[in-house]
Amino acid sequence: MLTRIRSEERGMALIIALLITFVITLLAITVVELSVHNVQQSGYDRKRVQSVNAGEAGVDYVWNTIEQPQPQNLQSSYSGSLGTGPGTASFNASVTYYDSSQTALASAPSQSNVPAYALITSTGTTNGTVTRKVQSYVKLTPIRQGIQSAVLINSGASFANNFTLNGDTGNDADVHIESGDLSISNQPNIFGSVYVSNGTFTLRNNNTVHGNAWAWGAVDVQAPAAVLGYVRSSSSSVGSSGTVGGDVTAGTTIAAGLSVSGSKYANSPTTTHPPAANFPIICWVTTGSCTGVGTSFTTQDYMNNTTRVGSATNPTPDGVADWTVVTKTDCTSARNFLLNGGTIAVDTVLRVTGCSNLQINNNESITFSGNLAIFTDGSITMNNQNNWNGQSNNSLLFIVNYQGVLGSCSNNITTSNNSNFNNVYVSFYSPCTVTIANQNAFSGQILGQAVNLTNNFTLNYKPVLIPGVGKVIGFQQDVVYEREIA
Repeated sequence: MLTRIRSEERGMALIIALLITFVITLLAITVVELSVHNVQQSGYDRKRVQSVNAGEAGVDYVWNTIEQPQPQNLQSSYSGSLGTGPGTASFNASVTYYDSSQTALASAPSQSNVPAYALITSTGTTNGTVTRKVQSYVKLTPIRQGIQSAVLINSGASFANNFTLNGDTGNDADVHIESGDLSISNQPNIFGSVYVSNGTFTLRNNNTVHGNAWAWGAVDVQAPAAVLGYVRSSSSSVGSSGTVGGDVTAGTTIAAGLSVSGSKYANSPTTTHPPAANFPIICWVTTGSCTGVGTSFTTQDYMNNTTRVGSATNPTPDGVADWTVVTKTDCTSARNFLLNGGTIAVDTVLRVTGCSNLQINNNESITFSGNLAIFTDGSITMNNQNNWNGQSNNSLLFIVNYQGVLGSCSNNITTSNNSNFNNVYVSFYSPCTVTIANQNAFSGQILGQAVNLTNNFTLNYKPVLIPGVGKVIGFQQDVVYEREIA
């Protein structure tokens, strides 16, 4: 007869409890491991998002930066850091520039090598470990700036009688003399600065320069004349008895009779010449060292940055693709086009050949609602009162074609006896002489190898962009695409 050795089940509860504890422990370990994994994955995803955002920030930074500089200041790489501490993100962006055919530029961007497209690849990094790449391809449209002078003269000049040069934004109606001396007498008022790059400057009688005066040679401010800003002579003396509102710096002596509100720095020569505006030579087709600008009038890059105003301060596109070129081979047909052609409704270049002197006579009127440029091989003469009636402050360009001679030529521009320039910004350019006499007030600028300013007139300075002339100061951008690539 068999008997049970054990008749009790004491201790089974402990075993079951241990088994349950073991299972719960395994589940807890699994849950903890899953939680740690999820936290790590969440942290990585967060860093990935931060890196993508940093990459996009790099693209945005390059977009903003490209808007500002001239082409020669564009860089091929940019970098930046976004904050400090945990989760610190940064970006490194590389830029490849392309021409209008979307071929990579063989050399660095410059004023003569202007990019048309840019490929931006920005790598965003978080905590130095997680990286993501964002890429953008943009079309670049250059913003071009006109010559920054109210009056730009390539030779010496003497200004007599009364006239006023008013600034565009503050006292910026500057006068630049590239070569030779400048003498100003009687009562001109210049709301800008005077720079004589290679000569002397004399200011006499009751006239005022509201900005600065800087000449390479001697500067002579004769009472009661005044310069309200600083006066400098790079290599010579400053005299004599007038008034200076700022500091005076001279290469040699400073006259004791000069009334100076600022400090005096005598015997302080410098090899630095006054700022130059660089007188352009403008030709329709390439002539010797002169690059033709004819095609620039029909290049959309220029027109997309030439407003009705034609001002460098307002580069908004006017929606016109290019200029219409009208060629006339004699004075009569050119005059008839201007006087009898009705309203010139589109941006138009009147290209005049075979005419020695295009004359606009007393009480004659020209009406145009687009920009108008007269680009002639001869002279332009405005006799007595004539009226140029524009619209919405569009541009009116008088340009004498450079034909291999700068100075010592007779293809001049002359106004006399109250010519009226209504609702336009005017640019006068001649490689010979520009004479403004007995002139009503107008807005624009004067560029000449020689310039005569006589009798009463007022010029309200506006920088007027001439296609083919002036420099690129930045870029408008149209985004073709932006995407994450890695």
